[in-house]
Amino acid sequence: HRVDRRQRQMCIRDRHITFDCIVDGYPIPEISWFKDQENEKVSENGSKLTFIKVDETNMGTYQCKAQNILGKSTKSFILNVNIPPKIQSSKENLLKVFENQEVSMNCEVNGNPEPTISWSFNGKSAMEIENLKISNGSKSLTFKAHLMDSGIYSCQAVNNFGADSRNFTVLVLGMQMKLLIKLFRN
Repeated sequence: HRVDRRQRQMCIRDRHITFDCIVDGYPIPEISWFKDQENEKVSENGSKLTFIKVDETNMGTYQCKAQNILGKSTKSFILNVNIPPKIQSSKENLLKVFENQEVSMNCEVNGNPEPTISWSFNGKSAMEIENLKISNGSKSLTFKAHLMDSGIYSCQAVNNFGADSRNFTVLVLGMQMKLLIKLFRN
């Protein structure tokens, strides 16, 4: 009996996909499915393996093993799940900082393929603004706060399957405000 050897499949998250294991042989072979080099048996005795709603946990290599009394043969399917970018949200979208304070914003993103991250300040690319420092693979934006730095900072994440963005509002308070707050606390 014979089975075609290897096939790569890509699927977008939350869609369905079916792998077909076309087998010929006599006596008719029994078919079993395994994930990641026979570590995990997925299905028995069916020529199709179907995923209704694919997610990241389904990524891996699946083997269709056809076996009868005369021998066995396998075919591999490599499943890669494409995931649109999703920025992990935190509740701190409004940052109140004092003048000369170090400000740091993070943009943690999930996606496959790895999303490209960019930053902007009031609609202008952060790459064009001198005092803004982008680091950690573009996931972090830091700067020393000045009054003119108050505004909207945006993190954008893009890959071939989608985009996501998150806004941070930064309010820079002058030194006079810091003194007033200190006085009212005492």
